[in-house]
Amino acid sequence: TEKPNFRLLAAIVETSGESWFVKLVGPEKTVAKWEESFYDFMNSFEQ
Repeated sequence: TEKPNFRLLAAIVETSGESWFVKLVGPEKTVAKWEESFYDFMNSFEQ
C-alpha cells in the first residue's frame, strides 16, 4: 500500500556469492536525513 509522503531506497548487493537485499523506507524527511548514511553503508560492502 502506498503511503503519501513516504520514500523508499533499496539496493541489492552481491558479495562473495551472497546477495543482500537492503531497504530504507519511511517519511520523506526521515529518509532524506539518513540517505547519505544509507549510501555509505552500501559502499562499505567488499566487492
